[in-house]
Amino acid sequence: MIWGYYATSTPVDARQKLHKDDPFFSQFLSYWKKLASDADGVPTRRQFCPWEITKDLPNIFMINRNLDGTFSVRLTGSALDFAGDEHFQPGNDIEQFDEKGRAAYGAYFDALFEGRCACWNERIYITATGAALQAEAVSVPLFDDNKNVQIALGKMRLTALKKQQDIEVKGYDYSHLHCLDYFDVGYGVPEGLWTYHAKST
Repeated sequence: MIWGYYATSTPVDARQKLHKDDPFFSQFLSYWKKLASDADGVPTRRQFCPWEITKDLPNIFMINRNLDGTFSVRLTGSALDFAGDEHFQPGNDIEQFDEKGRAAYGAYFDALFEGRCACWNERIYITATGAALQAEAVSVPLFDDNKNVQIALGKMRLTALKKQQDIEVKGYDYSHLHCLDYFDVGYGVPEGLWTYHAKST
């Protein structure tokens, strides 16, 4: 897999407004902003009360960046556990990242926590049989209760796609990153952040 930069013709401000105004993510973002305001920064897992956003729960995920720098899936909602008849958890491909992929994921966590910003993420997920899903997700930073493990808290929307003839089926589940956009949720966005794109050849 080759990682590189991705240029888009849509102006940054327009893209960020589109992400923030998407009604699928609006309640989730409003809830995180309330937690962040109460915490005066990045909220903790203890503040997160699932029953306050029950409608969002099937699409919620949590991914840890552990103390040793590894990444692990902490939670995926029931709507993210399958693709048609394929039992497939989107976060499982983390273990298949190469060195550059892990570095990119680390940069993603750095941006979330240093900037206290949100991230818009678009991926295509592929199952071993070639079933394809388009995933659009918004993620925000969350600490564990001891503030020593970083958590990417997110909500994901999955849309089934027709099998693409140009998608190579590698015999295992994997994903193809299309873009990352960071946007302001009340604390600004660090300077120098770019949209990231992975091309697979």
